[in-house]
Amino acid sequence: MPLELGSALSIDREPVKDPEIRVQALEAIYLIALQEAGRRALWSVNGPRILQVGYEDEEDPKVLEAYEQIGSLIR
Repeated sequence: MPLELGSALSIDREPVKDPEIRVQALEAIYLIALQEAGRRALWSVNGPRILQVGYEDEEDPKVLEAYEQIGSLIR
C-alpha cells in the first residue's frame, strides 16, 4: 500500500454523521477486501482493529450490518 494512503487512514477526522455515507464507505471497503491484495492492504494499516473500534462505537443497525459483512471476510 502506498505510504500516502496509509498516512491518510491514520489522520483523526470529524465523525461522519450520515449513516448512509458510512454504509457506502464500508461497502467500498468490503469490495476492496474481496481481493487478496485488498485484504493484505487492510491488514498492513491495522484495518481489522480500526474496523473493530468503529463497530464497537456504532449504533445504527444498517451500519452495523455493513461492518459485519466486512468482518465475515477478514476473520
